[in-house]
Amino acid sequence: MLLPYVIRCHSCSRGYDALRAAFCKCVVKRPTTACPSCGACVCKASETAANAFWRQAPAEMQERARRDRRALPSVIPAASGEAPVVMVVDDDEEIRLVAAHVITSFGYRVIAASGAEEALALLDTEQPAIVLTDAFMPRVDGRQLCKMIKLRSPRVKVVIMTSLYRAPRYKTEAFRTFYADGYLTKPINFAELEDVLRRLEPQSKVA
Repeated sequence: MLLPYVIRCHSCSRGYDALRAAFCKCVVKRPTTACPSCGACVCKASETAANAFWRQAPAEMQERARRDRRALPSVIPAASGEAPVVMVVDDDEEIRLVAAHVITSFGYRVIAASGAEEALALLDTEQPAIVLTDAFMPRVDGRQLCKMIKLRSPRVKVVIMTSLYRAPRYKTEAFRTFYADGYLTKPINFAELEDVLRRLEPQSKVA
């Protein structure tokens, strides 16, 4: 019989057995568990809390996470069909795969780029309706990329996602200075992501 891995929820303060709780729905490399009482996950507490969660997790929890990740596709399928195209821009390959898997499940077609140069090249050939870009990337960060995209293709909607620029002033700056259409702070859960994409998608219905 497995010993319980009891943690205390940062949101409602109730204790629960993480080994028997469902994983959260966050676009992260390693999801944590969601509190059965209030639904809050450790990802939403802090990066320090999430790291501590995995340092202390028993082997059974580590294996469960590995099984969950192995279920994800290792390659992003080519965009095809009539649904709007969403471009995911992130220098972290695993995050690109997780985001692509989630966005595909919403009914969109997905393409991916590892940085600004690749994203700008795909902008002309693939004509995405929405671009979801990480803010902190080498060479050209996502905020600058957002501005470059909007100047070249004003109709393309751009969403900036960030774990670094979390203060309210950065969100205001993203809209006013970099012309962003959406702004998400990490960790982003599936519902938040879908809400933003649905709001920004072209008026034609997603297949």
